[in-house]
Amino acid sequence: MIGNFLGWVILFLCTVAILMYVGHRREGKGQSARRSLGAYARETLQRPRYGLPLVLGATIVPFLLTATVEKSPLEVAVSAVLVTIALVVQTLSWLITVTILILVVWGLGALIRKATALRPVEKIPELRQFLDSQDGTLPRWGNTPEEKLARIREVFAECAATCSASAAYSFVQDVGHEQGGGLRKSYLGFTITRNLATMSPRARFALMATEMLRAAGGNEKNYKERRLSLVWGNGSGAIGAHVYKLSGDELGIKDSKTMIEWYMGQHSLTEEGTISIVLDAINSPESSGPLMSSVKEELRMQLGSAGNSGSAASSGSWLKVTDISTSVFAPKSSHAIRIGTLDDGTPLEFSGDESLITIAPPGSGKTQCNVFPTLLRWKGPALVLDISGDIYEKTSKWRSENVGPVYKFAPLDPERSHRWSPLSFVRDDPDYIWEDSRLLAELMIVPSGSKDPFWEDNARIFLTAAIASVVYSSPARQRPMHAVLDTMHGGDAWEAMMTTLRLAVDVRAMPQHATSIGSMEEKTRDSVRQTARASLAAWSGERVARATATSDWNPLDLRGSGNCTVYIVVQPHEVEAYLSLLRVFIGQHIRMLFSGGAPKHGACPTLIMLDEMPRLRRMSPIDEALNIGRRFGLRLWMFAQSFGQLEEAYENAEGMVASCGVRIYMNPSSADGTAEKISEQIGYRSGPMDGNRHLIIEPNALSGAGFKDHQIVLGKGCKPAKVRKVMAWQDPEISGRFGELEVTRTAAGGAR
Repeated sequence: MIGNFLGWVILFLCTVAILMYVGHRREGKGQSARRSLGAYARETLQRPRYGLPLVLGATIVPFLLTATVEKSPLEVAVSAVLVTIALVVQTLSWLITVTILILVVWGLGALIRKATALRPVEKIPELRQFLDSQDGTLPRWGNTPEEKLARIREVFAECAATCSASAAYSFVQDVGHEQGGGLRKSYLGFTITRNLATMSPRARFALMATEMLRAAGGNEKNYKERRLSLVWGNGSGAIGAHVYKLSGDELGIKDSKTMIEWYMGQHSLTEEGTISIVLDAINSPESSGPLMSSVKEELRMQLGSAGNSGSAASSGSWLKVTDISTSVFAPKSSHAIRIGTLDDGTPLEFSGDESLITIAPPGSGKTQCNVFPTLLRWKGPALVLDISGDIYEKTSKWRSENVGPVYKFAPLDPERSHRWSPLSFVRDDPDYIWEDSRLLAELMIVPSGSKDPFWEDNARIFLTAAIASVVYSSPARQRPMHAVLDTMHGGDAWEAMMTTLRLAVDVRAMPQHATSIGSMEEKTRDSVRQTARASLAAWSGERVARATATSDWNPLDLRGSGNCTVYIVVQPHEVEAYLSLLRVFIGQHIRMLFSGGAPKHGACPTLIMLDEMPRLRRMSPIDEALNIGRRFGLRLWMFAQSFGQLEEAYENAEGMVASCGVRIYMNPSSADGTAEKISEQIGYRSGPMDGNRHLIIEPNALSGAGFKDHQIVLGKGCKPAKVRKVMAWQDPEISGRFGELEVTRTAAGGAR
């Protein structure tokens, strides 16, 4: 009884719940806001018209249900619960089954897609060679970013290398129904080569920029795409190795060229488009560090001003440490001249046989940079023209103590000077007496530049005759210069000269000239003597007479194991008045070193340093030293203030400069044309975008602040060098050697 009662109760409550829920759903359908089931139940039970039918229905339905199935209410209730549970379980199983089916279908789709897709490019053996070559466009640049950038600049400056680029690509083709349908795997790979010289200036610059940006830390992916596009050049590149496998022919690929064209089209790679992208990258302010910023600035300067900057814009044109071994500055002997240092501190030295020239305005530091350091390191013989006496004051003591004997010839300060007589070294051998005398006369007569050379030419002849007669009649140590000067004033000295010329029958030229001079009209003869006297004014003073009375050294002492140093010292304001004396001193020493024959192989050359060289006017011995000096162990180093100063003295000034193995410039000026000439000597290059010729560096950059503390050094056959000025007073090693050797007169009149 209790079981049946519980069954009735359960059925009754279930029926009530079901009926309430159905009614609630029907009433709430379409309403914007539904009441809760609890609220609906309370309202239904509180309303007799709803609650009575609900109770009756809930009572009758279980009765009818039990009567129909012929079971007790408890059994029906249990069955209802079981059926409900079965329905829930069955519903859940269907949901799980459907979910599993969906996952299976998705997994099968993924497997199908994976099966139809190509393996990764790196796992395709046929493409391996193209993957391996993608990093080998041009020669391996180097280990550090700085080495790479230096090498890139060098290769693109030479414009002779052949570059290459490769690509490896895999993709899936949707094959048409006539070929079976579905997705099929395909791949392609190729290599392109192209010589830099065949590229347009725009493309070549863009490729160089691409390489430099990558070396500075640029994007790897963009680098490969840009390089590939520029090397291909819309079909201008040469096709090398290639391979492709296609599942269908709908792509229009028939050969290697159409294959590459299809690939370039797929990736939107055109030469002009890539150039635009590279230019945008150069002008982009975004940077990954100081090096990238510097590289972008360098490239921007090249684009904007074609080399107006001495550092960034033209850095690829300047000599680097790696260039030294193949340049004129490569070590050739132990007799090296240090010019200065590169920006990284590497010393730049010259040990070749050629001459040097420094062109620098006053106050630019040529003495501090070039002269003092050289003489305070040079362990060989030297001949020095010292305008002002500073060189002797700073370098003579160290050279006397560490190199060899030191001689100072200061003709206007005979009490603190050694003595030198040019007549002592005129050979009295009949084969040489007239020749040596003529050389001395040519040096004594300073060229005036007159359009009528008659008077100067005849003055040289008269002076040659006078020197030859003094030498012919006097021993070497008894040939004072005043004997020659007395002759040019006429009188008894003139008659004695004419007699000596007529009697010197073993020197044919002497009696011949005696005849020609004697037959000359007296008025003309007096005018010629007057011209000669004017040129010999430098020799007429008492101080000069004492300094030139005899000789304390022989010019040939500059060759040999003695390693002597000879200074000729005058003050700047004395140069013009004593040009004749200076010319004779320099010219005779050079000529005598020529006559001494070639030195032994490996011997230290004689360094000849000529300050203010153009002020000496044109001298044939200097021309000879430039052209053949190396054969006789002479290393000439000339100093001038400007090109203009040099051109005033020598018609072939440009040829003289060009014949020097090393040309050094400091603080060139645009006002006198020096900066323009240097700019032209450095040379031209093609514009990065238009191919037109542009100066590597503009004159205003050379004369600007960027080169205030640098020397511009041009060596034969190599890149120009931007060399730091290393002042002697800034170098403790050099400044510690400063010192002057005191010269005093002995009781016998000599110097010690």
